[in-house]
Amino acid sequence: MNPRTIQEYHVFIASPGDTNEERQFVRQFFSEYNRHTGQRQGIQFTVVDWENYSTIGVGRPQELITQQTLENFKESLALVVGIMAQRFGSPTREYESGTEVEFQW
Repeated sequence: MNPRTIQEYHVFIASPGDTNEERQFVRQFFSEYNRHTGQRQGIQFTVVDWENYSTIGVGRPQELITQQTLENFKESLALVVGIMAQRFGSPTREYESGTEVEFQW
């Protein structure tokens, strides 16, 4: 047997909390893409976001999200998907919202 080499890239979803349905759509899109197209090309896109890739820690919440997602995956980050709806997100010390931090990053 010869294992296949797959190149993994990351996609970050920048969005406030009221866009759950839209985030699910993005995750589903990349899951299907990986299964039908990426597999043949030897690539995989893994969606990283604040819901699934940030954990509780010491510090300000947005700083933890940025550190545990954007900074952690910056070498393999291929795409940032920005989603907006009714909310802009919660304010941080320096920005109007965490979503703005992610967009600026």
